[in-house]
Order: sequence, then structure tokens, then C-alpha cells
Amino acid sequence: MSGRHLAPGARALLLRLSALVALGGALILPLALVLPLPARAGARDLEVLFVRLDDGSDAATTACVGAVRGALGRAFGGEVHLMSIPREVLLTRLGTTSLDGFVGWPRERFAGALSGRSAAGLDALVILECAPAQQRLDLVVFAGTGALPSADAQRLSVRHTEITPAVARFAGSVASVWQSEGFSP
Repeated sequence: MSGRHLAPGARALLLRLSALVALGGALILPLALVLPLPARAGARDLEVLFVRLDDGSDAATTACVGAVRGALGRAFGGEVHLMSIPREVLLTRLGTTSLDGFVGWPRERFAGALSGRSAAGLDALVILECAPAQQRLDLVVFAGTGALPSADAQRLSVRHTEITPAVARFAGSVASVWQSEGFSP
């Protein structure tokens, strides 16, 4: 039904209502743009350093790492910094010949992984080894602000399970919860 077919009184009422809605929008929109947003916890992006322990040569492992990293990034909407360390370089930095059992290592053993990079500005350090061919995924997350020696460690090991994209996304989701543990902006 068009405005031409309305009674003159109804047309006038419709015009008044339209004018009131337009006036209300004209008054409210500038206020919304001028008023400051209230401060809230977590107003800044978290800085997460993501370290993969493989050499990047296996396509299935790279896909697994990508799924974990993607789930972690999507969960908090910030940028996940990916630092790839060749296995041999990491072994040298950590002063060891094997990464076997790294999930159970005390946090102090991981300090060399940063190789001089200050952990003071990091909100979390995520260390991942994904081995789909061996049906294994290991994840260590050091969370909490401050230097690595004072960070809380969270650990996840998946064994004897097919490492599907869903399992990798689950690991990333777990890491996203853990990486904000103890966070205080």
C-alpha cells in the first residue's frame, strides 16, 4: 500500500513518525560516536609466541601445525607470531640431544628456546610438536605475564590417536584457553 492511498490523517501521522525516527537517529548517532567506550579487561591483543618443533619438511605435520595455530589465532582474534626453529638448532639451544619427553620438562629448560629474545613482553609461549605419522601431538603452553621462569606451564599430550584436523583444532582451542591463564592487562 503506497502513501497515495492513505487517508490524509494517516499520511500526516506516517510523516510525523518518520520525522521522529529520523530525528532520533540524528541525535543518537553522534552521541555514540563521541562517547568513549568503557575500558575493559583484555582491551589489548595478547602476544603469543608460537614455536613448532619440527623442521617443516613433512606436509601432514605442517597441516597439523597450521590447524593448531589457526584455532589459536581465531580463538582470541589476535596475531599469533610463528617462530619456526629447525630441530637441530633447537636441540643446540636447549643443550640436549633429544626432545623426547619435552612435555614433562621443567619450564627452566625451555628458556634457551627463545635464544636471547625477552619473554617479558610475551603473554604466552606455545610450543608444539605434531607428528601425525606417529599418532602423537605434544603441546606446552607457558602462560601468564612476565618472564618465562615465572610462567605457569600447561601440558597436553595426545597418543595413539589419529591426528585429524579436528584433533589439531581441539589442541589449538585448548591452547587458546591456556594462553590467557593468569593474564592481566
